[in-house]
Order: sequence, then structure tokens, then C-alpha cells
Amino acid sequence: MSASIAMGFAIATFYSIAWTLPSFIIKLKKSFLKFIIIPLLSGFSIFAWYYLSTGDPFYYFKLEKIIWGVKLVTPLCQINWLLNGWFTTQNWTILSLSLSPMDWLVRNLGFEIFFIILTINIIRLNDNNKWLYFTYSILAISPLLFIIGTPAISIPRILLSAFPSFYSLKIEGIWLILYIIISIILTPLFVLWQIYAFFS
Repeated sequence: MSASIAMGFAIATFYSIAWTLPSFIIKLKKSFLKFIIIPLLSGFSIFAWYYLSTGDPFYYFKLEKIIWGVKLVTPLCQINWLLNGWFTTQNWTILSLSLSPMDWLVRNLGFEIFFIILTINIIRLNDNNKWLYFTYSILAISPLLFIIGTPAISIPRILLSAFPSFYSLKIEGIWLILYIIISIILTPLFVLWQIYAFFS
């Protein structure tokens, strides 16, 4: 019950997390129908509020398309947008270093590959919940490969919704060491990137 309530609140504040709902069938099986009631009510409440406020239950999605340029596309179209889109072709800089569209693409691909590797490594675990964590993470990651617009720029941040991926770091040894080393090296860079080339 508490997981159902938590998921309901999560959907109310971050609607795209609803993509992960099917993963709970793996763990809950027959009790999934009870679990999904509160998340569905949460989603219904959001649509009802938009309908009562604006007359259109899909108003937020229209705003995303108009203001942030959000659109579902193929992964190749996303790559093309990152290389030629209105956002990445601006004159972004980190301190005195210029950022090219290729820098944005490499950054996104780096994060996506990192999360996919972590997710695949979950399968190697000897854990009863590994298929739940694996499926949840895959469902959280997959939609991000098919969008353009401002969310495509925010992919490193939005990928955090696939947090069960980090459970694979339970595998000690080289993976954990690599993760720590890479994190220490890259964290200052991405903090500066966020400060100077996104919020600026």
C-alpha cells in the first residue's frame, strides 16, 4: 500500500515515471491490480485538473510542444536535433571554453551508455528483485531515446529516474572502482556545465 501511495505522489510530480508502472507486475503479480489503483487515480486527477482549469486534459502536453519543442521521434532524429537544433547551436560556453553541438551529443550518449551498462549488469546479480529493477530501469530509460526539445537536453538529469540501475554497483570490484573514479573526474565538469550552459 505504501509503495502504491508513493508511486501516486511520484506520478503527480513527475508524470513520465508512469512509463515504469508495468515493471511492478513482475514483483506483485496478482496484487498488481490493487497496487495500480492509486497511481491511476493520481494520473486521472492530473488530467481532470487540467480539464477543469483549461478545458483541455492534454493542455500540458500542448505547452511542452509549443514552448519546449517536445516531440516523439526516432533516436536518429534525436541525434540530428542535438547536432542541429535551436538549443545546442547557441553560443554556449563553460568559463572560456565554447560548447559545440557535438559536445551535447557526446554528453548525452555518455550518460545513456553509462545507465544502460549499469542496467544490464543488474542481470548478473543473484537477487530476487533483479528483474523488477532491470525492467523498471529499462522502462525509465527507453522513452528518453525518442524525444527532442528541451527534455533531450535534460536527459542526464531525467535518467536519474532509472535509479535502480545503481543497484548493479552491488557487484564489487572493477565496476565499483570505475564508477568512483569516473564520478570524481566528471562531477566538477558537469556542475560547471549546468551552471554556465543551462541556467545562464
